[in-house]
Amino acid sequence: MKKTLIIGIGGTGLTAIREIRRLIVERYEQGLQASEVSAVKFLYIDTDINDITRHNWSVLGKNISLTPAEKIIITGDRLGPLVQNSVNYPDIDAWLPTISNYIGEPGNGAKGIRAYGRLIYEFSENKQRVQQACTNCYDALNHSHRELTDWRLYLICGLSGGTGSGMFLPFSWDLENWHLYQQGNNQNKFYGFFVIPPLAITRRHERYHSNAYAALKELNYYPFAPEKVPYNNCYLLEPRNSDGTVIDLASLPLLIAQRLFLNIQGGEAADRVDAIMDNPSLGNLQRDPVTGDQHASYFSTFGISTVSYPREAIYKCLAYKLATIVVFSWTAETNYPKNINERVKTELDSIRLSLSHLLGDSDPFGNKSYLNYEVEINNQIDRELSGISARKLGDNTEIIRTNIEEKFRGIGIVNFYQQLDKDAKGAVEVAVNLTREKITSYLINPDFGIEYTERFISELKLIIDEFKARLGEQSNDRYEQRVTRSRQNLAKVLDAVKKREVGLLYLTFQQDRKEISDKLKDYLITLAGLKANKYALNFLGKIIPEIDKIQEDLGTWKNLAEQLLNKLNGILKDLLEQLSKGTQENGKVIFNEIGLEQLTNQVNNQIIKFEIENRIRINLGQQDLDLTQIIKQHNLERFLYQTAYDWVCSETFPANVSKFTLYDKFINQYPNSEERQQILNDVKRLSTSFLKFAPSEVQLDTQIVPTSVEIISVPNLDKNQGQIGHEGRPNHLVVIDDIKSVGVYQTHNANDGNRITFLQEKKAFPLRFIECLSTLKQRYESYPHQQALHIDKKIVPNLYNLYLLTQQQQQQIQNAEEVFVLARAFGWINFIKNQQTNRNEIRYEFEQDGLIGIQSYVLGYQWNEVFTLFINDSIANHPINEQVRTARELLTDKFMKKCQDARLNYEVLQQIENQLKICVEERFQEYGRDSSVYQKYQKIANRVVIYLRKEF
Repeated sequence: MKKTLIIGIGGTGLTAIREIRRLIVERYEQGLQASEVSAVKFLYIDTDINDITRHNWSVLGKNISLTPAEKIIITGDRLGPLVQNSVNYPDIDAWLPTISNYIGEPGNGAKGIRAYGRLIYEFSENKQRVQQACTNCYDALNHSHRELTDWRLYLICGLSGGTGSGMFLPFSWDLENWHLYQQGNNQNKFYGFFVIPPLAITRRHERYHSNAYAALKELNYYPFAPEKVPYNNCYLLEPRNSDGTVIDLASLPLLIAQRLFLNIQGGEAADRVDAIMDNPSLGNLQRDPVTGDQHASYFSTFGISTVSYPREAIYKCLAYKLATIVVFSWTAETNYPKNINERVKTELDSIRLSLSHLLGDSDPFGNKSYLNYEVEINNQIDRELSGISARKLGDNTEIIRTNIEEKFRGIGIVNFYQQLDKDAKGAVEVAVNLTREKITSYLINPDFGIEYTERFISELKLIIDEFKARLGEQSNDRYEQRVTRSRQNLAKVLDAVKKREVGLLYLTFQQDRKEISDKLKDYLITLAGLKANKYALNFLGKIIPEIDKIQEDLGTWKNLAEQLLNKLNGILKDLLEQLSKGTQENGKVIFNEIGLEQLTNQVNNQIIKFEIENRIRINLGQQDLDLTQIIKQHNLERFLYQTAYDWVCSETFPANVSKFTLYDKFINQYPNSEERQQILNDVKRLSTSFLKFAPSEVQLDTQIVPTSVEIISVPNLDKNQGQIGHEGRPNHLVVIDDIKSVGVYQTHNANDGNRITFLQEKKAFPLRFIECLSTLKQRYESYPHQQALHIDKKIVPNLYNLYLLTQQQQQQIQNAEEVFVLARAFGWINFIKNQQTNRNEIRYEFEQDGLIGIQSYVLGYQWNEVFTLFINDSIANHPINEQVRTARELLTDKFMKKCQDARLNYEVLQQIENQLKICVEERFQEYGRDSSVYQKYQKIANRVVIYLRKEF
C-alpha cells in the first residue's frame, strides 16, 4: 500500500475521480471506507460547480459523493480588473496574454481560455484555498499512515479546455514548491494523465483543438526550462487506439480510472503495474541541428481493455427493468405552498424582475447596483448643500444641479438611462435565463412541482402586468410637462435667492437653502423618474413575450412527463446496447438481455410490484401510496429508476447479483471454449495504446524506439470461491487456459474480482510521433491570436517546433536568418522610441513610392525575441504576427536586391562584408565570445559572405 493522492482538474478529472470511486465500491463491501483504500485520497479542482451535479454519486446503494474537503471550486468572478487592465498588475502582466476580448463577464468557468484558467488559479485567494486543500490531504495521510513511506500523486485533466489545460502546469510546479512532491525522491512519484481531444468533434469552442496543441508545445518546452516539468511520467491519450479504432471521448476518464485502479487495489498485479510507470527516458531529448529546437521524448501512453462484469451497469439495467413492470398512469396533484403571490414577490430580485431592476437601480447583469434613485439624489443634494455658506447658494446651486444631472452614476441622468436602453436586450436575456433557472429549481424541488410552477409563472405574469400599468400611468405627456415646470420653478427660486444674497442684510439663508433643496430635488428626481419609467416600459415590452414563451414551454414539459413508460424502456434499451458493444469499458461485458431476463425471473412479479410501490410511498413520505404525488419529481423516470435501484442494492433483494465469480459468469454465458477465446482475443487487440502514431514520423528517426510493456491481470480467488465446471475443473483454471491460448503466457493476480484486464504501455517517444498532431498544428496556426492560447506570453517566442524540419524548411530558416542579420547590420531594423509609450521598439521603417510619410512595422521589444519570431514566421503556414510577416517579406526583397548588386559590384560586396563584420563585433562586445548569440551571428554572417564570394 502507498499513500496516494488522486487530483482531477476540470470535467475530465472529475469523471475519472468518480469512476475510480465507483470501482472501489464495486470491489470492496465497505466501499470508500474499506481499509484497503484508506491510504487513498481525492481532490477535485474546478472553476464551475455545475460539472459535479451532472454525475450520479450513488453506486450500489453507497454514496460516493465528494466531501467538502475533496472539492475546491475557484472562480474568476472578481478578476475583471485584472483581465481588462493587466498592465496595472505587473506580476500578472509579466505572463498574462491579452485575453479581454474573449472573456466576456468574468465569473464561473474558464470559458475555454487557458490563460484565464491559469489567472483564476493564480489569484492569491484561490491558490491559497487549493494549497490548503492539498496540504490537508497530505498531512492527513501522513498522520494516519505513518508506517507507509511511499507516495504516489496522480494528476488527470484534459488539454482542450480552459480550466485543466490552463492550470495543470503551474499547479504541478506548486506541488513541489509546497513540499508535497520532490523530484528525484524514489519514494515520492508524480504522474500526469492528459487527454488530447478528438479531431472529429463539433459544438466545442473555437480554441478546442488549438488549446491542446498549445499545451503540448509547453509540455515539450518546459523539460528544458528552469521550471522543469515535474512528472515521473507524462501519459498522453486520445479517444482512439493505435489501430485507429475510435473510442468514445466520455469513456477515456473511465479507462484512466481502470488504469489507476490497478495500482491502488493491491495484489500482485498492483506491484507490477506500479513498477512499470517510471519513464526511463524522462531526460532524453533530440536537438534539431538547424534550428536548435529541442524535442522531449519523455511521453508515454497506454491502452487498456477488459472482459468484465461491471456491477453498477448490471444493477442499473435491472433497476430500469423492474421500474417498467410497476409504472402506472397518474395525475399530478401536489400539496404545494399556496401563498404564491408572496413567494413570487420575494423571488423578483433573484430573477432581476424587481421594481428596483425595472427602474435601473439594481444592475440586471449582477454588477454594481445603486440606492433607489430618489434616495440617491436626495442624499447627494443634502450632502452638497450642507457645505455651502451664506451668500454662496446662488453661485453653487447651478453647479450642484449640473454635477448631478451630468454625472449621475458616473455618466449623467440622461446617459445612464440611455445606456440601460441600449443594454435592454441583454438585460432581458439575463432575466429570462434566471427565470428559467428558477422554474427549473421548482420543478426539481419536491416541495413545489409542476402545478406550483404553473401558478408561479401565472402569478409572475400578473405582477409584471401590474408593474406595466402602474409605470404607464406615470409616463404620459403630463409627466414630461412636470419636468419642465419643476425646472422652471427651480430657476425662479434661484433668481430670487441670488437677488437676496446681494442685499445689504441677508437673513433668509436657512429658508433659502431649504427652498432650493426642495426645488432641486423635485426637478432632478422628476427627471430621473421620467427616464427610469421609460426604460422600465421598454424593458417590460421585451420581457413579457419571453415570459409567455416560458409558460408555453412549461405546459409542453408537463405533457412530456406523461411519456414516462416509453422513456424507461428507451433508456433500458440503450443501456443494453452499450453493454453489448462494450465501448464504455473498451472490451466485452459478460451481460446481455438474456442475462437480464434470468435475473428478473428470479423474483416474483407480485413481489416486485409490492416492494417498489412501497418504496415509492416511503420516498415520497406518504402514509399511504399516492402515485399522483410522483409528478412533483423532476426527471420522473430517474426518480422511479432510483427507487428500484435502491431496492436492487439492498440486502432484502431476493436475487444475488454477486453470487458467482467472473469466471463462473464467463463460462455460464459462453460455454464454448472457442467462443470464449475469440472474445479474449478480440479484447486483447483493443488494449493497444490510446494514441495513434504517424508511421512517417516514426520512420523518420530510427534512433528513437518506444518501449512497450504488456500486463494481464486476472481476479484473485480465495480457495473456496468459484464453481467446478462440467469437466471437473474449477472454472477459473479453465478461463486461465483460455487466456493462455490467445498468446498470453503470464497473468498477474489482482484484487478486482469483476475484470480480466489487458494493459499495454508505450514509453519514450516525442510528440511528433502522434498522428493527430499535424491537424492540431494546422488549427493552432490558423488561430489568429496564438499568444492568447498559451499560459505565459513570455515563452511563446521560445517554444520549439514539434516537428523535425524538412529540407525545404531548413532552407527557409537559413534564408530568414541571413535576411535578419543583414537587415540588422545595415540598420534596416533599429531600436526606436515610441513617443506615446516612451518604450523602445524594434522597428522596420522606410519610405515607399506612392505613399506619404514613413512606413513603420513594429517587430518587438527584444532582439533575441524578434529574431525568434522572424525565424519561426518563415516556416509558419499562417502569420504568427502580421507586422513581422509583412516586414520579413519586404526585407527579404531588399536582401535579394542587395545580394544581386553584390554579384555585379565588388564594392557592394565589400560593403556587405564590412557591415556584417561590425554587426558580429558588436555582438561580441555585447555577449562575449562563448555566447550562443555571438556564435549564431558569426555563423550566419560567414555563411552570407562565403555564398556571395562564390557567386561574385
